[in-house]
Amino acid sequence: MPVITIRTPQLKLINLNLPDIGFNVNTLYPFRRKEAIGSYKWYENFGIALNTNAKSLTSFYDTASNIFKHIMDTLQWGASHSVPISLSLPEVAHMQFSPSISYQENWYQNKVIHHWDNVNKMDVVDVKKGFYASREMSFGLGVSTRIFGMYGFKPKSRIIAIRHEIRPSIGFSYHPDMNGKNFYSSQVDTSGNHAAFLFL
Repeated sequence: MPVITIRTPQLKLINLNLPDIGFNVNTLYPFRRKEAIGSYKWYENFGIALNTNAKSLTSFYDTASNIFKHIMDTLQWGASHSVPISLSLPEVAHMQFSPSISYQENWYQNKVIHHWDNVNKMDVVDVKKGFYASREMSFGLGVSTRIFGMYGFKPKSRIIAIRHEIRPSIGFSYHPDMNGKNFYSSQVDTSGNHAAFLFL
């Protein structure tokens, strides 16, 4: 349900939070047989899912002559999409390999650009409306195994033996820089100091 809040009665400003939208697809296994006999092949454990979320809000004055136009002018929205990919491989020499891939994409309606104004000696921020996106991807691989051991006691001991298990694991991940082109540097003060910014 939409949520309406009123701020500062003197200004008669109404904030409207529109419903959040969520769309999720459970993990799908596109290479699996409809009627599997026995265990699955390694490639049949390839799974892919989708998670999408979107939010939007707007505000308007109850004294505005054209409320609909004011709502559209102040509408803010954003969305994020995540696509996790997994694959369970069979054991190799008592070791379990678990690769993973994740892709995420974010959508924005504004691009924020900083630049230094030499005349007024100040940092100026420009906002451009449109459709902008940022993307991220990561790759990972985990390896685990199980080591069993047994420690035996003397024959007359109440405890015959203690069985123990060790589960060592190791993993690494790689995250390529897919948004490097969206970073830039701009002067921020009269001393000539610069700061790094992200377009989105």
